[in-house]
Amino acid sequence: TFQFGDSDFKTSIEKIKNSDIQMVGVFLVSGQISRFYRQSVEMNLNVTTFGTDFFEDNSEIESAQGLMNGAVYPNMAVSEEFKTKYKNRFGNDNQITFAGNSYDMAFIVSNLLNFNSSQDTMNSIRKINYQGVLGNYSYDTKGEDKFFKQPIYLKKIVDGQIITLR
Repeated sequence: TFQFGDSDFKTSIEKIKNSDIQMVGVFLVSGQISRFYRQSVEMNLNVTTFGTDFFEDNSEIESAQGLMNGAVYPNMAVSEEFKTKYKNRFGNDNQITFAGNSYDMAFIVSNLLNFNSSQDTMNSIRKINYQGVLGNYSYDTKGEDKFFKQPIYLKKIVDGQIITLR
């Protein structure tokens, strides 16, 4: 277990190295991920890794100097049109799926919801079937859970680039 500011992973890497572990989930945040990979190489740890949506950070991938290659993680995927416009406007595409989700949710909240009453709001949420920059949003329930359903993809870092595996 690590805190957000932690930067020394050598004790954990040593424990992994001295075990029979063959695959490691790297559940760290930006700023920590590349440091973990660099320290792993320094300590000759050679295991398959997977991560979280925090891997969708090109500056982190660059900082890892190729050491994240082969890592997989789940995340949403933005449309190519949105990615191009975003990169042209902001100069990068780090954490772009968060930007895409924010963009889509802002559209849904401002254009598709009826706020006249709680019941009207819930009724309008239940009717949502919206094609956004992250794909199709629709309302779904599973038992007690109620949520927007949207596609999640497995992604892989290959030669320093994020590849979406569909």
